[in-house]
Amino acid sequence: MPNQHIYNRHTATQSDRLAVRAASLAANFSLAAGFALASWLTSATLTNAAKLPKQAGTHTTSSHPLCSVQHSANNSSVADSAWANVCGIFQVDGSNPAVRSLAALPNIGLLRKALASADILILGEVHDNALHHRLQAAVLADFARVKAKAPSLVMEHIRSDQQPALNAYLSTVDRHQPRFWRKSAANLGPALNWKNSRWPQWAVFQPIAEAALRIGAPILAGNVTRQEIVLVARQGLKAIPQSRQVALHLNVPLPRALQEALLDQLEASHCNLLPRTVFGNMAAAQRLRDAQLAQSAVAAAHASGSTILLTGNGHARTDRGAAWYIKRMAPTLRVVSIVLVEVSANLTAPKDHVPKAPDGRFAADMIVLTPKPERADPCIKMRARFSKKR
Repeated sequence: MPNQHIYNRHTATQSDRLAVRAASLAANFSLAAGFALASWLTSATLTNAAKLPKQAGTHTTSSHPLCSVQHSANNSSVADSAWANVCGIFQVDGSNPAVRSLAALPNIGLLRKALASADILILGEVHDNALHHRLQAAVLADFARVKAKAPSLVMEHIRSDQQPALNAYLSTVDRHQPRFWRKSAANLGPALNWKNSRWPQWAVFQPIAEAALRIGAPILAGNVTRQEIVLVARQGLKAIPQSRQVALHLNVPLPRALQEALLDQLEASHCNLLPRTVFGNMAAAQRLRDAQLAQSAVAAAHASGSTILLTGNGHARTDRGAAWYIKRMAPTLRVVSIVLVEVSANLTAPKDHVPKAPDGRFAADMIVLTPKPERADPCIKMRARFSKKR
């Protein structure tokens, strides 16, 4: 996205220049919400810097100790072989920070049983991991099987201002054609101008669209507009009307420990190239995304009976992500959060891969461990960009 931030470089203070640079970064990242946070959860190399890669490379950690055993959980009737590549599925007991126990799920049937209780299923991802999107498609199909009515699908990857184009395209789908979902899903990306979205290529997401079309799940936008996220990244939450802040529960500040943890992750996700002081508005933008995703999911759940929210692992956290806002918007709705996490070479225990709240509690209800694809170090490119701008 072009730099939309204009200032007088001769009179701007160092603080001003850093703030503008941070806002410019936020503008560039506006459609990649949660990208760095998702990978940060695994203590692995951050997957995203200036721009998301089109698609991560081949998996290189299948020899990881957690991936070396053929889990019975991998046995699935799903035609797609995605589950065969999973390293493990674990249910989380996050009630006691002193215990922090995980229970391995020995088969897919138990996973489906766990899904049945959810009104809103939040399913995290590392955005450029193709396996994660195949797994999301499989979970969407499984979620539909345990519900009396097809759930709706809310996607972080689609902005609210794209909903009219999405509706227009879906209205043209001929559902009477044999296997209509395949061709219709392939054409959905171009209908949304996906090639200019800064997300990985549409082919990575196409299995999700196929699954949604096949089960009749409404597909809904979850994210804010580019304009609003850039505005908040520059000016903070004061840039949006008070009534909207109240509706999104953004008038309620995060507890201090959660706010500091969010700033920690933003600082790390930008390769520690900017001082902490410039991330206040970025944190506000992250909160706006969380709240918008929550509002979209709540509305979808009320309309369809249940919904599945696809988003980055940072937004899927239960301590301060979308779930934090859902609990305030609709406290009676049952929320289940599953994070899809790539195994990290320096972590050998499943529990070490689970995101944790500042008080030590697990910040997810379930975790699916997968191999980690090969990626270049994004901080190299980011450092180069910063050095050119000095």
